[in-house]
Amino acid sequence: MTFNELDKRAIEWNQIANGHRSTEERINTQIDQCNEEMCKEFFYWLGELSKYNLKFDESKIKTEILDGFADSRFVCVEFFALESDTSNYFPFIHELYQSMLDAAGIVFVDSVLLEAYRRVIESNFSKFILDCEAFDKHAAINEQLRMVEKYGEPIEKELNNGYWVFRDSNGKIRKPSTFKPVDLSDLI
Repeated sequence: MTFNELDKRAIEWNQIANGHRSTEERINTQIDQCNEEMCKEFFYWLGELSKYNLKFDESKIKTEILDGFADSRFVCVEFFALESDTSNYFPFIHELYQSMLDAAGIVFVDSVLLEAYRRVIESNFSKFILDCEAFDKHAAINEQLRMVEKYGEPIEKELNNGYWVFRDSNGKIRKPSTFKPVDLSDLI
């Protein structure tokens, strides 16, 4: 796969996750995500890259850099697609992402960055459950009840583009029992 192919998959995930919002709400959500995720990652990275240059725990630092890059690309790709006509209004997000890409490129070859990004996307997709014979409406109701018990709050379920999505009362996607966290340790 290529970055462009994976970007399409990330956009598909965002359409499933955010399809209930208007385009304006989706742009605002992505700006919030960029502010929250990218700025946090970027400033964390500056410290981690300094440690890397000083030869601290390279494995931990490289893992954080790789994960931060993949998470940031995932957030940015939806934002860039949504605001493509207004990119002049948000140059700082483009510049911040480019700085992160440049920094990650110092430490990793493109094939490793690509694989990390693919894994983050697949992990994010595991927050949804594919609607199929093995997991139908009855299974979704059972998963919803399990999540209500786990989180101690109402959980809504919806079928969106062939995937079951579970949200809390604030609209946050909740991870079902099928969720698989990303593991990048073998890429270091």
